[in-house]
Amino acid sequence: GLLAYAAVAALKVSQDVQQVLQFVERTRDTLFTYGVADDLLYVYTRAKQKNENSITWGKYTLANVLNLKPILRFHAGQSSTVGRGRGFEGALEQVVSHVQAKLVASDVRIALINVSFAGDLEVFMQSQQWKRLEHIAMLHHVALFLSHMSVTLAVHVGADAIMLAVSSGGNHADL
Repeated sequence: GLLAYAAVAALKVSQDVQQVLQFVERTRDTLFTYGVADDLLYVYTRAKQKNENSITWGKYTLANVLNLKPILRFHAGQSSTVGRGRGFEGALEQVVSHVQAKLVASDVRIALINVSFAGDLEVFMQSQQWKRLEHIAMLHHVALFLSHMSVTLAVHVGADAIMLAVSSGGNHADL
């Protein structure tokens, strides 16, 4: 969604298709998406079905007992776990704090945060973290776009998972 937003904005500035394509190509490398899955069993099962070793039975069991939710980062075609939070809210709080730090440091290239949620949007909009994100975005004059997560993505991360996408040029390994 964030890349589409950037492309439309570029088209408003320039009708030169080649310039817009070059802008989109440069922008793609600045996109970082952070995700938190609510259902670890679902993530574990999907990983096993795809013959991935990203989450072992031992990691799943320990994370489940301690109620730790992984924070995933997607960038340039690669995915990795960059942190863990106590419960879904705790993991999401870390992601929101990270995005806030990027905004405070003026390290956001596109004035939009794209949020997709694999659940009831009305329920999510009542959450503390959504309200906090709205406040942070307003303070920094950044738009928020909330939508239902695509079916394709939701199949991989499960119900009630969330993804936040930002465009940034800085270090994102510090979550």
